[in-house]
Amino acid sequence: MTAGPYADWTRNAVAEGLRATGALPERDAEGPLRRLLAALCARADLVTLGLLLPSWLGDLGTEEDRTRLLTVLNMSHASRRLPAEDLRTLRDALAALSPAPQQEPAPATVPATGSAP
Repeated sequence: MTAGPYADWTRNAVAEGLRATGALPERDAEGPLRRLLAALCARADLVTLGLLLPSWLGDLGTEEDRTRLLTVLNMSHASRRLPAEDLRTLRDALAALSPAPQQEPAPATVPATGSAP
């Protein structure tokens, strides 16, 4: 499908249907994201809403969608436009969406070579 308003509308409709039927599991960040969106709506922060809504509405649960959400949340955080309470909520959403740090594998032990006297 060609990118554009029709593709965006279709993607948003599919995501909404998947959420409504329970076929799309909620992300851990769903609670903080909903609280942040409610605060942005109450304040009519159209700039931040305009940045966040397309990624949130079109989230189909893929890794690419998680990355898209992380990107817009990081952009919102970097803009320093939000009040302190909204920043805390945004940080909660970022923490919930961020991948867990990967553990470095333990170094393999190599048996010592050489002969004993």
